[in-house]
Amino acid sequence: QAILNGGSAAGRPAGSAIPDFFFRGGILEAKLTGAAVTKNQLQQYARYVGDGGNITYMFKQKPTPSQISTMERWLKESKFDAVLQVAYVFE
Repeated sequence: QAILNGGSAAGRPAGSAIPDFFFRGGILEAKLTGAAVTKNQLQQYARYVGDGGNITYMFKQKPTPSQISTMERWLKESKFDAVLQVAYVFE
């Protein structure tokens, strides 16, 4: 299900994002590396979950501190106070 500007969207309109999983009132997204995260995707997720909502990224490879910092900055720019959680499988 695509999301766009805080709500559901039919099809896959430009600028939308499609979460891997809706999990415990938030979003769980699986990625291979931190380089796979995009600003639009993260900000669309923040708009959808809203203040206090959870956005969890599960990476195969541990993201770099710079990549995590960039994700935190993008989240702050979204103007939503969502909770960003980062997990990984391999160092």
